[in-house]
Amino acid sequence: MPSFQQFRLPDAGEGLTEAEIAAWHVAVGDTVAINQTIVEIETAKSLVDLPSPFAGVVTRLLVEEGTTVEVGTPIIEIDTDPTGEAPADAAPGAGPEVPVHGPASDADPVQAGAPVARHASAAPA
Repeated sequence: MPSFQQFRLPDAGEGLTEAEIAAWHVAVGDTVAINQTIVEIETAKSLVDLPSPFAGVVTRLLVEEGTTVEVGTPIIEIDTDPTGEAPADAAPGAGPEVPVHGPASDADPVQAGAPVARHASAAPA
């Protein structure tokens, strides 16, 4: 079953309340590892590379390059269980971006059965 995690812009440790997304180092569909640099942000004082706190597949970049956002704003979404049926849950909310890493709309017949099996196996006996 997919598990989507949103990474929020952290406080860069300088007491600033906002930062600009200077450059993304990943794209939708990319596989990322924990501590892999995913984005470069610019604060009033410096440029800072931010590492990913999650391993998985990038499902959405929530902020475009050049945009200034407040600390705590979600900036990226990562599927931390990409082997699950990610397109089933991602297609309605992230339609055009999910097909970059897989054919979400073509997988509908497969999606119908898979979540039931996963939920059944997760239930206590």
